[in-house]
Parts: sequence; structure tokens; C-alpha cells
Amino acid sequence: MNGISRSAIYDLQNEILYTIPNELFLLISRKYFRLQSNTISTKYVNLFKNLIHNDIFIISESKGYFKQFQDLDLVWDSPAIFTNCVISHSNAIDYKILNNELESVGCKDIQIQFDQLIHFTELETVLSKFERSSIKNIELIFSRKFYSLNYLHRLTKTFPRVQHIIMYNSKTNEYRKIRNGDVLITSLKTDIDYGLSKSKLSPNLFVLNLKLYLETLYWNNYYNKKLFINANGHIIRTIGDRKIFGKIGETNLIKLSKSRAYTKFWKIKKSNILECRNCEFRFACVDDRLPLKKKQVWTFSKACNYSPKSIEWKKQN
Repeated sequence: MNGISRSAIYDLQNEILYTIPNELFLLISRKYFRLQSNTISTKYVNLFKNLIHNDIFIISESKGYFKQFQDLDLVWDSPAIFTNCVISHSNAIDYKILNNELESVGCKDIQIQFDQLIHFTELETVLSKFERSSIKNIELIFSRKFYSLNYLHRLTKTFPRVQHIIMYNSKTNEYRKIRNGDVLITSLKTDIDYGLSKSKLSPNLFVLNLKLYLETLYWNNYYNKKLFINANGHIIRTIGDRKIFGKIGETNLIKLSKSRAYTKFWKIKKSNILECRNCEFRFACVDDRLPLKKKQVWTFSKACNYSPKSIEWKKQN
């Protein structure tokens, strides 16, 4: 994927990203090319050897050899009306009703955000509502101060649908895997506000898989087919949104998915956004900043943590 100052190779099978100079991108962007002694600049030889070693390139003396490899079908689709849901937890939410509503629209992934400490029995009661559900993956977000790591280990064993736990207010930025590598625990030093701002991006938060790549080609990979439920059980377009589109259990979600006002941000893909379209990481970045239209151009009110022009990351707390 080309950027303004450098490019990136996405190994979607192994979920690895390689950054490369734009000069090299111009050469390898073709399906196949002839490798000659003067093809690769001397300063890029070691980089090219590393890419070959990691099976990014295949070398053959016969051009016909490559005919066995079919072009990737660049089509994204999902039978789900809403693919995922972000929930701001409160006692006002009836999780049994919520689960039934999510199942009716084919939702498989949910994120539950906790801005206050709740007793572990209440947390487990919430998770138990999804035990016999069609929900496949649950992500939890809360302060590091709320629960011990030992408790989280036990929690994920009891509730295997929990796949990712994000803890803000941590002492260090750290990423660890538990439960035989099936569960990721992300610890972040920053005091994240209720929206878990993705403008605090780092390479460790990139998502590399074919599903996201294809969705990003055609849709906004954060807002597309996403449902947001605030602490009052109201349906909104994003965390912090003041416009209310109904209430869970009372609003027809199928009709909501056809509302132009609610789906306003779904089609604003990265190639439409000024700051993103020249970034080499745009197909791995899941950004929750709200797009704004200024002079017929989509942009953001908040600056990103990365500059594709200077290829530098801002220092994080």
C-alpha cells in the first residue's frame, strides 16, 4: 500500500506489516517483474532478501509458473445487518433484551465499556447473558484499577467469548496474550476517555487480516454496520453522540440500518479522508475519530498520532 513518504506490504495471512521505500513499491506493485542485476537498488538488497525469506515474493525462472495463482477476489460482504455493537455499560441496560436484538440482526462481535467499577459478580452476570448466544467475540474495556490480572485470567476461562481486554490507567503500555494465546490483554498508560479514542493509535493496535482489508476498500472500517448503545440504552451513531435514534428493545434495527442519518458515516472510507488517503497504514488502522466535511473534503477535528509525511509517531504518555 503506497503512502506519501513510504509504502507498506500487508501480509494478511501471517498478519505482519512491512514498511518499504516508495521506490521499491513502484517496482513490486506489478503482479510480476523481471529480476535483473540492476533491478534493485544496492541500498535495498538486504530488505529485498528479507522479503523473499519471509515468502513475500516468489522467484521463478518461468513466467508461466505464476498462472497457477489466481487474483484475489476483492469483494467484501456480510450477511449481518449490524456486524458489531459498542455498549456503554449501566444498570439501565437489559442485556437479555439486548442479546435478543443483536441476534436478530446477525451481530457477532460486541464491546462493553465500563467507566465505573462494578462488583465482579455483576460483571459475570452481564457476561452470562451471552453464554448461549450467537455472539462470538466480546471485548471489555475498563480501568486497570478495577480488577487484578489473576481475576481476569479466571474470567476469560469461565467466559471463553471474551477475546480482548483493554485496561486504561495502567502503569505501562503493554500487550500480552493469555489462555494459550487466545486472549489479548492490552494495558495503556493513558487515561482514556469514554470513547477510547483511536487517535492514540500505535502500531500495536493495527489490525491485519483479509476481512478488515476488504471492508476498508469500500467502507469506513470503524463505523460500517456498527451499533452504539449509550448508558441509557439509547441508540446513537458513536460514543458521545447527542442525537438519539431510538432505544434498544423499542426500535426496529432493520429499519434503522436503512436510515441515511444513522448510516451517514458508513461509506466514508479512508480514501475519501484527506489525512488518511496518503497514509501507508490506512488499511490496518481502525480509527474512531468522527469524520467532518469541510469545503467538500472529509477530514478530522482531532489530529492523528502518526504523520505519514514525516513518518513519525507522536510521543505517547
